[in-house]
Amino acid sequence: MHSEDIHPDTKTKLPFHLDESRKIDSEELKSKREGSFITGLPSISSDPVTGVWYGGSGYFIENGKKTNPLFAYSPYMYRIAADVYQSSVGAKYYGAGIDLPFFQNSPYRINFYSFYDRNLRALYFGTGEATLQPLSYHPRNDDSQPIIPNAEYDKREEALSYRRPGRTSRGYEYVTDQKYNEYEAENSGFTLNVDRTFWGAFRFALGTDVSRMIIRSYDGKISKAKDPYFGETDFSALNVVLPTPNAKTKLTEDKDAGKINGFSGGHTIYLKTGIAYDSRDFEPNPRRGIFAEINFIKSSRAWGADYDFQRSLIHAKIFYQLFPKVFSEMILAGRVALTRITGTIPFYEYSNIWSIDTPINGLGGGSTLQGYKQDRFVGNVMSFANTEVRYKFGSFRLGDEYFTFHIGPSFGLGRVWDSIHSINLQGYKYSRGILFRIIWNQSTVISLDYAVSREDKQFFMNLNHNF
Repeated sequence: MHSEDIHPDTKTKLPFHLDESRKIDSEELKSKREGSFITGLPSISSDPVTGVWYGGSGYFIENGKKTNPLFAYSPYMYRIAADVYQSSVGAKYYGAGIDLPFFQNSPYRINFYSFYDRNLRALYFGTGEATLQPLSYHPRNDDSQPIIPNAEYDKREEALSYRRPGRTSRGYEYVTDQKYNEYEAENSGFTLNVDRTFWGAFRFALGTDVSRMIIRSYDGKISKAKDPYFGETDFSALNVVLPTPNAKTKLTEDKDAGKINGFSGGHTIYLKTGIAYDSRDFEPNPRRGIFAEINFIKSSRAWGADYDFQRSLIHAKIFYQLFPKVFSEMILAGRVALTRITGTIPFYEYSNIWSIDTPINGLGGGSTLQGYKQDRFVGNVMSFANTEVRYKFGSFRLGDEYFTFHIGPSFGLGRVWDSIHSINLQGYKYSRGILFRIIWNQSTVISLDYAVSREDKQFFMNLNHNF
């Protein structure tokens, strides 16, 4: 019998072998709340692309009793999640799920989540190494003007919002490129994951994702565009904003050129498997330990999907107390990943990266290159890394609720390639920022992040750490 199979407070044998590294820090264990409680994040936030969002996320968490020998090792006995969001421009996101670590005191974990996501302003900048080119634009969308290279995102969007003469067979006299990098995406489905702990710190996972994507382009749709001559005057009578058809979008251009699949959407059915080493001391907010995984997904027409493709992922995260004797509350968190996708890939699946731990999106947005827009860089091969310093500078109790506060710098970098044979150490994109965390009852992490890059500045408010 392993010595770590005995709970130190109750002298009760663990129902199966768990590595001692996975036990929560002794000081944190003293503060871990027994029983059930509700946490969440009502949210009103603004995004320059998808508008003002209203809604929130909530958790019902059951921690169980301290007399349970798994109390010191599990993030909770179970957690029920609900997400309801709607934006001022009509986007919607609804989701619900349940997470059951060490289900029925067994080494098995079951996680289920269903969702409906309608994004009226999903972003598409192309695929592969071509996306690494800096943004550029002509002032006021006038191609007779000198091109502005290395452009900032907002200034380019402003320029694309102007009308210009139509130059296509559609016959429009004037068009706008306001929606050039946008499309509408409507996605619904569910994900189911089951993993088993073995040898104390290893996890073997199996699962499936089932989803249906509907894509709608903005070609020819009417937008309010600025007049190129009077659009920026100080006289309201001359500051003309006119209903104007959208020109051909980047998505349609790439479809017509045969560069992408999935222009109209389709059904995706993944089968997933992977193996991970997990020595983190407390999964929602680790202070030390390693999470490292290798996994593989497959989508096939053989089981009803519309596309045949596969993806592999190598991914590692590390958490380390920098100066345990002086600043025991200063944690260095880092991760690195490499993923490859092959086959007939619908363009919207490039950014959908499955991890045994938590899903990862394409490069850009809230979880990877935060200083760039979501899915700014996607391709057949993607690599990214993140590092954060999380310093706990305060805590307090409010009745039975326990809150701690963390602050620190963050840094991210990433790159895409067209093939595995093109990998090199040059041309990486990077962003830097500052983080603020509110940890509620230890298992609910409210994240606020501000990040900048050469193209953009972004603020995010979400639940859970970025990694």
